[in-house]
Amino acid sequence: MPRKLLIRAVTVTPIVTATLWAATPAFADTSDPVAGSSPSSAGMPGAQLVQDMLGWGQWLGMAACAMVIIYGAATWHGFAGASAGRSVAGKTFVMAGGVGLVLIGLLPTLVKMLFAAGRA
Repeated sequence: MPRKLLIRAVTVTPIVTATLWAATPAFADTSDPVAGSSPSSAGMPGAQLVQDMLGWGQWLGMAACAMVIIYGAATWHGFAGASAGRSVAGKTFVMAGGVGLVLIGLLPTLVKMLFAAGRA
């Protein structure tokens, strides 16, 4: 047992020391590499294709969530009296589909909000 402890101490101590030493304020970069810039797709080749692909992905995600809700509702209703476990699973699918739709709808707003918070 003491041998394992010694091996761990010998291997972990230099790693922790190097990590803490590199994280000191003396090595911090204080310049802002993106000062005065903001994201823009103006002039970017293929910008419209990227925008279209993001829209398609959002549409496919919403369609998948709708299918999960339909499957969950059918399972919930179909097994309501026969199997309580399957009925609960159906309720879970319906809730998961609804949460997925809410997240897909909020995603553009969340991205913009987090970007603004990161720039502040």
